Amino acid sequence: MTPEQEPPKTLWIDRQDSAALHGLISGSIWFVIGTTIGLIMSHELTLPDLFAGIPQLVFSRLRPAHVNMMLFGFLSTTFFGAWYFLVPRLCATNLRTERFANLLLLCWNMAVLGGTIALLMGDTQGKEYSEYPWYIDWPIEVLLICNIGIIYGTIARRTQPKMYVSLWYIGGTVLWIAMIYAIGNVLWHPFTTTLPDGQVQYSGSLIGLDDAMWNWFYGHNVFGLYITTGGIGIVYYLVPKMVKQPVYSHLMSLIGFWAIVLLYAPTGQHHLLQAPLPNWIKVYAIIGSVGLVVPVFSQSTNIFMTMRGCWAR
Repeated sequence: MTPEQEPPKTLWIDRQDSAALHGLISGSIWFVIGTTIGLIMSHELTLPDLFAGIPQLVFSRLRPAHVNMMLFGFLSTTFFGAWYFLVPRLCATNLRTERFANLLLLCWNMAVLGGTIALLMGDTQGKEYSEYPWYIDWPIEVLLICNIGIIYGTIARRTQPKMYVSLWYIGGTVLWIAMIYAIGNVLWHPFTTTLPDGQVQYSGSLIGLDDAMWNWFYGHNVFGLYITTGGIGIVYYLVPKMVKQPVYSHLMSLIGFWAIVLLYAPTGQHHLLQAPLPNWIKVYAIIGSVGLVVPVFSQSTNIFMTMRGCWAR
């Protein structure tokens, strides 16, 4: 092969579906590492001195490392890979762009690795699901915003006029996670300060009960408006493909979408019903929690009806 015939060195980041492949592979690697840490933690529950003398392997450091690795390492990179595969096909256009998406995944994996090391070394904000220190939070937030650009840039150039429901879920999810991550990690307050009244405001936190309320808004919506909605978008693509027939009801899928958008956001406060929160917040959380039967049944019924007569597949 002559030098003129050699493929460009950047081929691996420009090739179609390369970002999807790299996202799924890296997600699989994080899954193996994360579940291995979970296995170590499970042994420490019965053998608390298993790694005595090694501070990086004590349960209190492995627990946040495991949770964040599964959330941002395994689930997020797997989501990115799946979205980068699905969105171009639903839009009948190429991903905008493969190179940018590959670079985003590279930086994302570096951020998760850096966050994991920080947590194992004891550098944490000490808040559930938002343990990463501020110098990890900011790169993750920037990358989440860049991911919005990739997804919406692809949707904006679609040649398929009708937006299938998966695009609704994926398009909403990439927006919501960028917003709730900033809120949950209090990105505008990265440093620990002492207030004039003597109270200490720690990095990535608010004061008192406000911090608990905001943290559960974030912690609950990570599941409801990120893991759930991001996964449903993938399911609505894969199930019709696998059973080889169209989704049962596009209208029902959109009812489920708008129901979860309107009802899920306030439900996190049902974790704080015995806390001295304003009563209207508790009522709002309870109504939203009960109302989630609407998206649950609309989506599950839609999927089951799509699969009718095709369960063997």
